[in-house]
Amino acid sequence: SAAGDLYVVLVEIDPQPVFRVFFNPLVNWLWGGAIILALGGLLAFWPATRSTREQAS
Repeated sequence: SAAGDLYVVLVEIDPQPVFRVFFNPLVNWLWGGAIILALGGLLAFWPATRSTREQAS
């Protein structure tokens, strides 16, 4: 979800079931940051335009 990831894990069964609940907030921000980083890397490798190459010569 947008708020984070929720995990429910069954830890033990005997003598009674024990569940452990984990909540990881802001996980989607990590994925979004990775996508922005990858797009920035692709943009950096994009070839220069013709006018930029002519000015550099």
